[in-house]
Amino acid sequence: MTTAWWLGLGLGTVIGGAYGAASFLNARYAVRQTGSRFLYLVVGGMIARLGAALALAALVLLLTPAHRPAFVVSLLTMLALGLTAEVIFFHRR
Repeated sequence: MTTAWWLGLGLGTVIGGAYGAASFLNARYAVRQTGSRFLYLVVGGMIARLGAALALAALVLLLTPAHRPAFVVSLLTMLALGLTAEVIFFHRR
């Protein structure tokens, strides 16, 4: 395993983990709101997080020597874990 492989794995994990953390913080704030404000915060937060993750992923793929498959797999894995945690959080509320 080369340095590029570890770089791809690390960057994908960091970006995906930051996405999950932002998702959790947004969900905690949105749950305290009522009615349509809750919906705006959840959907708007999701669009903002996805846009930021897409922009960061594009920058990583274009500007770093990261191993692309390792980056994509680790990013998608972390995004799936974050989404699962968000669904569980909202389901319990």
